Amino acid sequence: MGYKVEVAQDADIAELVAVLWDSFERPYQGILRNFFPILNNDREA
Repeated sequence: MGYKVEVAQDADIAELVAVLWDSFERPYQGILRNFFPILNNDREA
């Protein structure tokens, strides 16, 4: 199986961000907070 890179579509961004959050929270990776700070104790902010 070869490696293939595809351009993400705008409709896929919400799902990609959700997967990114999940991958950095389990196990917790504090470096993510440098790029995506949590405001008002709500990651949807």
